[in-house]
Amino acid sequence: MMHSLSGFSVLALLLGLLVCAAPGPRSCDTELCGSKFLPTRNLVGDSLFERHDPKAELSPRVPSHCHHLPNRKSDDSGVPYCAVIQVLRKDNGASLGYISKNTFFQAQYRVQPDISDAVVVNFTVHNVHKTHTGVDLLTVNSDIPNYFYLGLVQGRDDVTSILHAGSYQYAYIANTNPTPPDSPPQNVGNSYTQATGRQRTSESAVWTLDVSAGTITPVWTNPDGTQPPIQIFLQSTAVYISGDAGQFNARYPAPITFITLKLVTQ
Repeated sequence: MMHSLSGFSVLALLLGLLVCAAPGPRSCDTELCGSKFLPTRNLVGDSLFERHDPKAELSPRVPSHCHHLPNRKSDDSGVPYCAVIQVLRKDNGASLGYISKNTFFQAQYRVQPDISDAVVVNFTVHNVHKTHTGVDLLTVNSDIPNYFYLGLVQGRDDVTSILHAGSYQYAYIANTNPTPPDSPPQNVGNSYTQATGRQRTSESAVWTLDVSAGTITPVWTNPDGTQPPIQIFLQSTAVYISGDAGQFNARYPAPITFITLKLVTQ
């Protein structure tokens, strides 16, 4: 009888060990969790809304060092503009904050709620009442060293530089060396590669601007020259573009928020 009880106890112990060894639920399902250079402990619950006061955004002001704005008029002189980039929910237009000068470890951009933390960009257009494509945005106050063009950088887990429907592949908003408008992705050097040592392609002149309407949209050019429809969204506070946000979200199942971008120039 004692031998039987002992055998039962051993079996129970083994079952207990198997249960303990079984993997539990993942603590973080964001794309950022795969970045070894980023601390994951702060990503869970890193909500855009914890410190956001909507009343503070009723009359946004560009930081004081952004003082050389020309007036909004038809202008053929090509005088540089200065602005910050506001992030809005696509479904209802609510403000979520601004593209921040305080990046993730000088690698990729994030969103923070206060305009005082916004990255300032310079750009030149010759007529504020037209839509301009292939525009370069130069960052003024980002914490990223060595690279100053706000562009798009191939995602960490991408196996190619191709974005399209049906693929999880994605790109970051980050800083890069310059590339020509409509250029395919190139190995010209960028902030993500600098921070991680992982070779990634990038593009700089990717921005479509309607200065009069205040809208700004990124455009990705594939290696074959095609420019696929893309979606722009947040996961946690990181900014991404993808040809298929659903496939991205299936791979990284933390919630995503679709967004639009707006220039704030005064």
